[in-house]
Amino acid sequence: QHESPFDFDFLSLLSKPKDYYKIMEVDYDAKEDEIRSSYIRLALKWHPDKHKDQDSATSKFQEINEAYQDWSSFLAFRSQTRACLVAFHEYIAKNTEWISEVRQCFQEASVGLRLSTLLPPSL
Repeated sequence: QHESPFDFDFLSLLSKPKDYYKIMEVDYDAKEDEIRSSYIRLALKWHPDKHKDQDSATSKFQEINEAYQDWSSFLAFRSQTRACLVAFHEYIAKNTEWISEVRQCFQEASVGLRLSTLLPPSL
């Protein structure tokens, strides 16, 4: 079981790619509530208590749980990341003095980087 939102293991997805949407039997554009409902339905369907002496059911149940846990961890990670970005944007919106110094530095260095693409629209 994952203990923190940052416990999502991206590298494990690369080493053993699994299609969690396929495992959860949902479309790729499924909403959170659809995935949650599908998880409950599949967990009940494949619960080992309903399929005694069937190792394949236990394996399927574990796969469904893994998919849902990783998906849940990813959502928590995404939520934390968004919260950090919002906090950062709020900070730089309140503390704009350094932005003009950075712009001037880039202008003096004749770098063609458009800082406006990196900053929130309110600045």
